Amino acid sequence: MSDNKLFVVSTSTMASVSTSIMGADMSMIPARYVLVAMMLNALSSLIIATIMAPVKKEEDEEFNIKDIPQAD
Repeated sequence: MSDNKLFVVSTSTMASVSTSIMGADMSMIPARYVLVAMMLNALSSLIIATIMAPVKKEEDEEFNIKDIPQAD
């Protein structure tokens, strides 16, 4: 995985992994607003991360799910 793709994935993950804060917010305001805000946060972080570190398609970067080792 290229550095740019790793950055985009990491940024998106960190932006959407705030479950404890989301639970605290749901006790203060209605849950539907918190859930919409979380989705918008994840989407906007993906957009900003892609702008900061654009991902270029490489020909040899194809993943075959059958080649990935599975844990027993």
